[in-house]
Amino acid sequence: MVSMRSPTAFTCRFVSRRWKYWRSGSVNELGARRALVDERTFVPRDPCPSKIDESLVEEPPLFDKRLITHLERLSLVRFSDEEAVAHLRKAVKYANQLKLLHTTGIEPMETVVEDLECPLRDDIVEQTISKKEVLSNAAELVEDYFVTPPGNIPLEESDSLDLKKVNEWDWMAMNKMKKS
Repeated sequence: MVSMRSPTAFTCRFVSRRWKYWRSGSVNELGARRALVDERTFVPRDPCPSKIDESLVEEPPLFDKRLITHLERLSLVRFSDEEAVAHLRKAVKYANQLKLLHTTGIEPMETVVEDLECPLRDDIVEQTISKKEVLSNAAELVEDYFVTPPGNIPLEESDSLDLKKVNEWDWMAMNKMKKS
């Protein structure tokens, strides 16, 4: 019979280990605490196999010139070469795995460790600075207001990407994943 631990029990155990480490941990020459990998690190040493069936993951859309230009304009990031677009396709495919998760009935988390209180410091009124001192930090002013940089400036179109090479990079990446 498999015993199921409650998330609360895991959280308490995790926090108590961290607290024990914090109280008795060693300190290096910079004042930072050292952690032994085996005792105090909660990151797995070996990669965890995915439980998601790769055949069910939706394929990313084909990246044509119109879509690439649209994404560049929205993100203000220039895709300089075919490899960058292939990495973007791979990231979209990875993100498509989220569509397969069943989240009905699961409440969103407010904090990573929900069982602990996160006390805030008291607000202490200190000496304030004048409006003139604040506005002296502005690069540009108009009628006593900060002037912000302009928003999204459309990028000019670039014809440098070869869409066939994008698919080749994608194919090469998939072959590397299958071999490993």
